[in-house]
Amino acid sequence: MFTGKLVFAQLMDFLPLPTFRRCVARYPSSYPVKTFSHLDQYLCMAFAQLTFRESLRDIEVCLRAQQRKLYHLGIRDCGAELHAPAPSARGNHRPADG
Repeated sequence: MFTGKLVFAQLMDFLPLPTFRRCVARYPSSYPVKTFSHLDQYLCMAFAQLTFRESLRDIEVCLRAQQRKLYHLGIRDCGAELHAPAPSARGNHRPADG
């Protein structure tokens, strides 16, 4: 069994984290971060770019397929959307009256 780091994790080791954190602090988001950090979002987008994903649905499907390896890829949390059941599995998917 392979015991080393995955190739994606090795590539992301070249990311200068102090510079990344300085950029995040310099350009703050107007929305608060709950569980999906800026770094996790960057890692998900970098993974999508390196695996030639073409749409958000394609990214989600790819990340769901790699769900057991996400921690080893360096992605700590993929947000609630990745762990939530699909809309058809939840039943009623009509928009709420507002």
